[in-house]
Amino acid sequence: MADLLNADLTDEDIATGTGLFDTLMRSMSLRLQEELENGRIQSSDYAKIYLGAMESALSQSIAYLIQKQTVNEQASLITAQTASEVLQASLITAQTNKVNSEKTLTDQQYAIAVIAAANATKEGLQLTAQTALVDAEKFKLVNSDTALITAQTSKLGKDEDKLTADIALVNQQKANVLAAVTNIPKAGEKIDAEVAVLSQKGYTEQAQTKDTVGPAGSTYTVGGLVKKQKDLYNAQGVGFTRDAEQKAAKIVVDAWSVRASVDPDTMTEPAGIADTDVTAIMAQVKTGINV
Repeated sequence: MADLLNADLTDEDIATGTGLFDTLMRSMSLRLQEELENGRIQSSDYAKIYLGAMESALSQSIAYLIQKQTVNEQASLITAQTASEVLQASLITAQTNKVNSEKTLTDQQYAIAVIAAANATKEGLQLTAQTALVDAEKFKLVNSDTALITAQTSKLGKDEDKLTADIALVNQQKANVLAAVTNIPKAGEKIDAEVAVLSQKGYTEQAQTKDTVGPAGSTYTVGGLVKKQKDLYNAQGVGFTRDAEQKAAKIVVDAWSVRASVDPDTMTEPAGIADTDVTAIMAQVKTGINV
């Protein structure tokens, strides 16, 4: 937005000046001359009437130019605020979509954990059953009736190789079961790690709206990228406020400058832009920018 210039008010050329005051004065002069020539005003009153008209034209010209620039600045501010609100709405929509996606992921991972826990229980029951079977077979071999063992000696001799192979097979199965049992804690560790990751993601989501996160009874101050984003948003908000203060100060200082340049000897202090008001406004601007 262009600054308000002296030329907008007057370029000091009575005949061809393009400033608002110049235009009004030429029009007023023509009408006063016509009234004088037609006898509707007296020659003795002409100077007084001309001076009053000039003062009115100057005052109204200055007021109109200041109001025009103020309206333009306000329109620019409203446009910027509208754009900011649109961006904020887009950001909220994106964050909502992100939360929904992560919730779906959490539900899927929980279902996987439930299935893994059920499988671990089944594997434990299978190991118990196979161990009991081996023990029962050993008991049967050790505690069989002596007569039956004598009667089957010849058969046992023939079946010795087969029995040895069966025992080896059972031992291998037992070893396989023990190996599976060894892997169960590892699966549990994996589940614990996944739960920890989900918890961390939950804290990350909390950090979007809170300054501290953590489980009940423990809190941690938000840091890292999330804190930097929050600090950026806060800085942008403060910058917007500072910009508004500086623009308001510029309007006041420009108005004061126009008055001072047009008629410094008779300049008065209208409400709102007296020297004390200008000083107070500039002090507020300095406070906002830490000067």
